[in-house]
Amino acid sequence: MFLSKRLLLTSILLGIVIGSEGDQLPEFERCLELCTNQVCSKDSLISSSSSSSLNFEKVPHLLKLLNWSCQDNCDYQCQQIITQLRTQNNEEIFQFHGKWPFKRLLGTQELASVIFSILNFIPHYINFQKLIKFYKNCKDSRKILYWNSLILSIVAMGAWIFSTIFHIRDLIWTERLDYFFAGATVLTSFYGLLIRVLRLDKFAKQRKWIGNFCIGLYTYHLIRLNYDWSYTYNMNANITIAILQYILFLILAFKNFKEGKPLKLWLIPIILILSVILGMSFEIFDFINLNWQIDAHAIWHLSTILPSFWLYDFFFNDIENLSEKFTSID
Repeated sequence: MFLSKRLLLTSILLGIVIGSEGDQLPEFERCLELCTNQVCSKDSLISSSSSSSLNFEKVPHLLKLLNWSCQDNCDYQCQQIITQLRTQNNEEIFQFHGKWPFKRLLGTQELASVIFSILNFIPHYINFQKLIKFYKNCKDSRKILYWNSLILSIVAMGAWIFSTIFHIRDLIWTERLDYFFAGATVLTSFYGLLIRVLRLDKFAKQRKWIGNFCIGLYTYHLIRLNYDWSYTYNMNANITIAILQYILFLILAFKNFKEGKPLKLWLIPIILILSVILGMSFEIFDFINLNWQIDAHAIWHLSTILPSFWLYDFFFNDIENLSEKFTSID
């Protein structure tokens, strides 16, 4: 549920910095031209760079396996060169193509985000295993609620897998899969919360209507993005569903409080929402540190690991503490 909130701030930031200042620096453009002529040209004609002291490297074999082209590698090398020069001259450091100039490690573009994405996969996988057991053992209508949580865990695992791939190598298809699955997580959790709040686990017809509506909405979302990849549209769509999701979560917390249920069944939702707001603050105050490896976005990934465990604990306790237990399942 809460992993996908990173998508919202990422969309905002990408929309703003899609034309980063670093891309437009004359020295960066000059460097790209020199590198392309020196390394990528078939004839290796470097008349324009013959007096240059810059030595550019060809694409290593490992990076070729990760679909790094000669031009991509030149772009990376020039980002590092320009950033190093600006650091030495105490000049402002700029982003390139909407990202900070990360240093490649182990073939990955953003190693910290890769590691944190993998760690985020763990709570969803662990609780996926638990949910299977609860789902199989449940004999009343709550089985539907466990099923919804099970689907959410599967979608979330997919989202973190593609987040890992995207941070290893930023390509058009890896970016799109990352965004598609993150958006699916937002919509899946919205559907699950709506069914839980309205107790539609015992009304098959209404569940089917809502399910078909969500599937249709997501299908439109995919078609819309494939037709016109718009960060602004993507941001607005996800923010809208996320706000509705927050409202449902707060309604559920209030219902549990009003019914006199244990403290954790109404306090945890509030804590989770506050943790999301805190995590978002890292991206609002965008930064990069620690030898060009960890940025605000990576810290945001780190901040979502523990709350994911809390979220599933809440799901289990909330479903098990339902006062009404129906003996049949639609």
